[in-house]
Order: sequence, then structure tokens, then C-alpha cells
Amino acid sequence: MFALHCPGLPGSSPALAVTVAVAFAAACENPRPPVSCSALASQTVFAGETATLEACFEDPNGDVLVIAAATSDPGIVVADAAGNTVTVAGVSPGTASVTVTATDPGGLHADERFQVEVPNRAPFSVGMMRSLELAVGDSARVDASDYFDDPDGQGLGYAAAASDSGVLAVSLEGSVLTVRARAKGMVSITVTATDPGGLEATQSFAVTVPNRAPETVGSIAARTVEVGKTVAQDLAAYFRDPDGDPLAYAAVSADAKVAAVSVDGDSVAITAPAKGETTVSVTAADAEGLTATQVFTVIVPNRTPIPVGTIPPDTVTIGDRTTVDLSAFFDDPDGDPLVYAVTASDTTVVGVAVSGGAVLSITAIAAGEATVTSTATDTEGLAANQAFAVTVAARPPVEELTYDLVRTLPHDHGAYTQGLLVHDGIFFESTGRYGRSEVRQVEIATGEVLRSRALADNHFGEGLARVGERLIQLTWKAGLAFVRDAATLDSLDTFEYQGEGWGLCHDGESLYMSNGSDTLQRRDPDTFDLLGRIEVTRTDSAVHNLNELECVGDHIYANIYRSSEIVRIDKVTGVVTGVLDAQPLARASGRPANPAAVLNGIAYDRLTGTFYVTGKLWPVMFEIEVAEK
Repeated sequence: MFALHCPGLPGSSPALAVTVAVAFAAACENPRPPVSCSALASQTVFAGETATLEACFEDPNGDVLVIAAATSDPGIVVADAAGNTVTVAGVSPGTASVTVTATDPGGLHADERFQVEVPNRAPFSVGMMRSLELAVGDSARVDASDYFDDPDGQGLGYAAAASDSGVLAVSLEGSVLTVRARAKGMVSITVTATDPGGLEATQSFAVTVPNRAPETVGSIAARTVEVGKTVAQDLAAYFRDPDGDPLAYAAVSADAKVAAVSVDGDSVAITAPAKGETTVSVTAADAEGLTATQVFTVIVPNRTPIPVGTIPPDTVTIGDRTTVDLSAFFDDPDGDPLVYAVTASDTTVVGVAVSGGAVLSITAIAAGEATVTSTATDTEGLAANQAFAVTVAARPPVEELTYDLVRTLPHDHGAYTQGLLVHDGIFFESTGRYGRSEVRQVEIATGEVLRSRALADNHFGEGLARVGERLIQLTWKAGLAFVRDAATLDSLDTFEYQGEGWGLCHDGESLYMSNGSDTLQRRDPDTFDLLGRIEVTRTDSAVHNLNELECVGDHIYANIYRSSEIVRIDKVTGVVTGVLDAQPLARASGRPANPAAVLNGIAYDRLTGTFYVTGKLWPVMFEIEVAEK
């Protein structure tokens, strides 16, 4: 081995120059550049990866060569040489040329070029984009760069689209995706990542905008509704749907007896059947059944009773009594029951009281005037008043009744007359005494007994009245009234009553019964039930011993036991309005000298307008016409 030294050339060895000076003189005087001994093949390498290849160069002068590599675009490929080994590394997609240069010590060189392609690869997804749930009006941000990458390390561009832009709005700023919910629904968002070479990757994720429940707006104020009235309550102003859904309404009353409700569209009608307080629950529901509820109070107030018309002033005679049905002059707008009370401005003039719940009784005490105030109070203490004037007039004198004798007729002197009536030309007579009591049909003109029925020996016959085709006969102390067939006198039924029975008459509507006191009893002709009592007075004094009775129009004629007087009684007030002195008839009767043979027997003939009068054990009967003197 030896070295060639050429003067003037770097690296020459002076010592060797002497040794081989002649042999290599020509070489030093004519240096030649290196030459490639083989072409370099084109290379394909991905970004981030490397490839190696061996360069082949020769130097004609046998010089040691220095190999170097350079790239046309370091942004695409970088190259390096170590000895004969050339390494290329992909930087980013593209194509670049790599030049490999072999240089000898004298600076002479040779080049070899080859192409390097860095292929573009598509972006890829990183993980999965998560689904979102947003309320209408809410928004969310998603950085798409967290979910995509590029194998070549290139920057990516992003695009996004919603499957329904009416439900969701989408916007992009760089890689940050903003989604904003517009309406309820479900939307698919597709995100596309694109590299500079146009290759792309996509991901989709779901965004759900759920249905939201309706909401209340403020509070429905309490409503006041009067009994029998209906009011409407708007509902639309008190509910809203955050999703804009239409709402359907329903309402329920906690007490339909106080407030009944019905819904029409977005209004609820409230009707008040009765006073009180309750609550109404209103529910607003969207199309998917989500609801909101409001509860409000309904008050049906108690209202004051009201007067109805005006109670007219009244004039009452001293000793008389009149009545007023107060229920006809007051009403309660809520239908409440009313309690009545009365006062008089002067209790020395009139006495007032309420009976039967609503019947005002006014008793005239002394001549003068008084104001009577009636008060109707409902169950909660609200009241209404009516006042009216009552004038008490002095009682006119009792009329003195007179009579004209029409005729004198025969009568069974053994008949202990207790009841007498005439009908269609026939007398009906009830006689008394134990063991001898009867009911009879008697011929008027002759006094002949046409038909009779005896009572049991332990029954003492008393007053007699005709009701239609029936006779009702009292007993003295047995508490029994016998109902008989008027044609046959046969017994049909029996009534029971308390106390003694004396006289009896029928005015076409009611029976009137005496018991020897100063009080007449009014009874039901079908059941014999007691309907009321009438106190009989004469110039403000009680009239006792009322006995046999006869009903004539608005009056009742009565015998006074052991008296020769017959009194005419107002059947409403009980006031004696007339007196007939029958003493002359008693003297003319030829009655026996028996204390029991007293005046007792009055029969009014509606066909003739005359009265028949007799007594116990009298042998005659008198027909008379009665008139006022």
C-alpha cells in the first residue's frame, strides 16, 4: 500500500513522492471526478417513517469519497448519509427528490438523484363522540380535535352538520363545535375531519332535546262565586310549556257540592251549588303527558237573607189573634234555612210570638198602635228585618141575635139529645146516657125514629157530625169516635182521641170538637188527627162549657151547657160575635122539671136557612129564623 503525493494537492506525502514520482506523475497531473456505479431507486415512505438504501460511487483516482444527501423539500422528506448508507425520513405527504453527492478530496463530485414519495393517509377517529342531552335553549361545546387524529401529523379541518336544523343549531370555530337546542327532538350530528389532501374521517353522535314538563306562571288567585252563579277562570295565562307545546287542561274540585267545575279549552267554569269553601286543582298536560298543576281556592260566601215584598199593616180587634206566615216575606239567596224572631214596640198593645217555625201570631191586647219587627236569621247569623204597623181596635159589642119562630115540631121526650144535624130533610140525632145511647134517623115532621143503632152500655153518646156519606159520633169519656154509614148507621171504623168528647160539627173541610172547656179542637175528618186549637172568648173573657156545635159558614154556633144561650163564634179567632137568648124557647118547650133537661141541640138546614133547636128530654123541637137585632 502506498500513497500518492502530488505537489500542491492536500494530503500528499513528500516521502512517498520520491518513491513513486515517476509512476504516478501522470495521475497527479490529470485528476478525474467520482462516478456512480448504480442508480438509486425511487422510494415510498410514510410520514414519520424511514427508508435506507446504499449509494454506489467509484473514484477513478482511487480517492476516498465523502457521501452526502440533500432533499429538494425538507418539509416532505429529510435525508442523511452515513458512509454509503442513505436514510430518508417522511415528514409530510408529498414528493421530493433526494440528491446523493459523492465528493473526492479534490472537491470533484458525482450526483445521483431519486424520488421519494410520502403518501397521504386519511385521518382516523379517536374514541367515540359521546351523546348529549340538552334542554331547549341550552348549548354545549365539543372539541372535535379530541376525537380525530391524522397519521401524517397534518392539521385537520372540521365540518359539522345536524340531521334536523330545526331542532339543533350547529356552528364551528376551528375545531370547537357548538350545538344549541332549538326544539325538542333527537338529532344526529355528523362531524367530518379533513386533511389538506382532502382525505377525511367522520363521526356521528346523537343529541337529544327532551320534552320538558309544562310550568306554572304565577298563582291563580282565590275566586269568590255566589250561590247559583257561574264564573270563568282563564288558565292559559297561568301555565306555559318551555318547549312551546300546546297544553290541554283538566280541573277537579275538592268538593263539587260547593264548587262544580268544567273545562272548555283554556278556561274553567266554576259553578257554586252551595255556600262554603273548597279548592280546585287545575292540571296542564302536554302532548306527551307531562303535567303541571295549580291549586286555587273557591269561596262561596254566605249571603244575607232578603225581604220579599212588604208585610202589610194589619188591624186587629182587642182579644183577637191574627197570624202571618213569615216564610212568604223572606228568602235566603243561598237556600239556607231561616230562623224567625219577632218583637213589638209596645207589648201592652200586642203580644207576638213565633210558632211552627215561621208563623207569627199577633194577639191584640189593648187599643193602640205598635210596630212589629220580624227578623229572619240564617245559620251563620246574617239577618234581614221587616217591620209593619199593627193597629188594635176596640172590640165592637157582641151582636144580640133574635129569632122568629117558624114552627114547633114533635120530639122524643125520652131522647137525651147530645148531637143534632139535618140533611136532606132527615134529622140525625145522637143521644146519651149509659145503657141508653143511640144514633138515630128521625122524620122531621112527625119525630118518628126511622132507624137507630144502640151503643154499648158502657159508652155514653155525644156530639154528631156528617162528613160526606159518613157520620162521626163522639163518646163522652171512652175516647172513641164511631164512624158510621150515614144511610144504614152501621159502624165502619173507630177513631181514638184524648180527653172528653162533647160537641162536633163539620164545615166542609175540618171537624170542630168541644170538650166542655173554653177551647175548640180542629181535627182532620179523615184521620181525626188534631190540627189546632181555638180559644173562645167573649169580650176578652173565656167562654167555658161549650157543648153541642153547629158549623155555619165562617161561624160555629154552640150551646153553653146549663145555659139558655146559644153563642156564635168566629171559627178563626174564637171570638164570640153574637148571642141568642133561647130562654123563651126553653120555657115554651114543656120540658120536665129535671135539671138535666137543658137546652142542647142545634141543627142548621142549608136548604131553608133555618135552625132547629131542642134540648135534652124536650118533647118538642123548634124551627126558627135567626137574625141580628
